[in-house]
Amino acid sequence: MRNLSKKNTTALNISIILGLLIVLVVLACESRDNQTSENKKKDNNYTDSLVIELTGITGKTVFEITRKRYNVDFVESSMGIFVKAIDSIPATGNFAWIFSVNDSFVPIGSNDYITNDTDIIKWHYRKF
Repeated sequence: MRNLSKKNTTALNISIILGLLIVLVVLACESRDNQTSENKKKDNNYTDSLVIELTGITGKTVFEITRKRYNVDFVESSMGIFVKAIDSIPATGNFAWIFSVNDSFVPIGSNDYITNDTDIIKWHYRKF
């Protein structure tokens, strides 16, 4: 009888330990998911200090249209043109000038994006 009782106690202890491990794993995963969701919210919650809006011109690039209307300080690189400043407002520290067309950010440089008359260009002075 005594051996049966020890077996039951051992089985009970193992069950309790496994149950606690499962609870800890579930809580850890839930915590990580919440942190990931919060980071995603922060990543997509940028604040623009300034937005400049322009209208596209068929056959002209975003960069050409912007230079026609504003004083643009830029640097050319193998990846395209990097806008350093628009009308003396510099991209420094955590701030940068990025553009969107029709409220979508595009993965090419402003000197490569050719616009249409119906396009709405926005330059966002954004803190990252």
